[in-house]
Amino acid sequence: MLGELPSNFVAEEYIDQVQALRHADVFVTHGGCNSIKEAAVLGVPMVVVPFCVDQPSNGFAIERAGAGKCFPDPLATPRGAIGDAVMAALGSEAEEQRRCCRLLGEALRKAGGAPAAAKACLNLLRPASADMLDLAQDVTDTSRLGCQVILDKERDDGLRVRIPAGIVNLLK
Repeated sequence: MLGELPSNFVAEEYIDQVQALRHADVFVTHGGCNSIKEAAVLGVPMVVVPFCVDQPSNGFAIERAGAGKCFPDPLATPRGAIGDAVMAALGSEAEEQRRCCRLLGEALRKAGGAPAAAKACLNLLRPASADMLDLAQDVTDTSRLGCQVILDKERDDGLRVRIPAGIVNLLK
């Protein structure tokens, strides 16, 4: 399906992204939330080539933070610009981008994780009550980062929290 690959490429059906990022010097990514959080937590500079939904704004946020570069329209990107960004992240900009990624990662760790996300969602839906804020604190004590809070009318407490496996693995 891929055809012949260059000798320095390896094609795999699946890799553990978090494990791969632990060994990466730069990450070329589509800019999905999980991907950028995983890279930031591990201090890996990013070259973001988004293609839909929240990815362009995620990429711009990474660029504004100094943690990488964003190319929101690859077809309009000058030839070689993405490669140049990768080389800069490996060379002249490596130290500064890594520093900025580490700062982002630390901010993510301190952001409050699932309980803070649950509180924010509940505060948007109705005035905060002590009962709901206590419930939000109890949503999860296993993840501090990268969860998805789902309002679920089928549950008595109204909340379900989904934590991506990659984020859980980062925190072990």
